[in-house]
Amino acid sequence: MKTFKRFIQGLFFGLITGSLITLLFAPEEGSELRKKIVTRFQEMSSQFKQAANQKKAELEEEINQYLKPK
Repeated sequence: MKTFKRFIQGLFFGLITGSLITLLFAPEEGSELRKKIVTRFQEMSSQFKQAANQKKAELEEEINQYLKPK
């Protein structure tokens, strides 16, 4: 559970840091930048959901193994 919590913290920190760096160093117009940010956020959100679902499946499998009658 600790590793998952650290993963979430790292993901959040990475999102914030990446967004700020992009805003500060972007040589594009605001509308183009906003489109890119939205697209990237959607991609990362999709990846996060996929990782969360995978971890959920792994945890459910572990729980089912413990609950199996011996």
